[in-house]
Amino acid sequence: MSMTTTLLSGFTAITLLFNCGPGNGPGKGPEAPETYKFERKDKSTVNFSGQTIRLKMATEIRGKLGENTSTESQIKQMFNHVGGHSDFEEAELNASTKKIRNKLAASLDYFNGTSSSLVLSDLDKIIHDYTSNVYSAWN
Repeated sequence: MSMTTTLLSGFTAITLLFNCGPGNGPGKGPEAPETYKFERKDKSTVNFSGQTIRLKMATEIRGKLGENTSTESQIKQMFNHVGGHSDFEEAELNASTKKIRNKLAASLDYFNGTSSSLVLSDLDKIIHDYTSNVYSAWN
């Protein structure tokens, strides 16, 4: 048997094992629970509200990038939002103290050895380049 055939046979067996477990016949996937609870010492370890706000912010920023009337300053202010400033159309986002910038390149697991400030500096250059070169050549 070739190495490829052996690997494919192994993957097939693993797939069948996981897809045909108790209560999961062919064509049925696993059933998700109605609710999820992530707690440690009777306190939740998950808070989705901050991420939800940041996703809404990212959606508005993406929209601004698609408008050639946006400015470099506007887009950078949106990335580095300060609570209470009117950087977004949605009032909830303006009231929030959340920002996207401090979550970029913040993972020690993925950016260990690379300074977050270098990644953010590159982002600033990309925003500058985009607003300077893409918008001027829009038409």
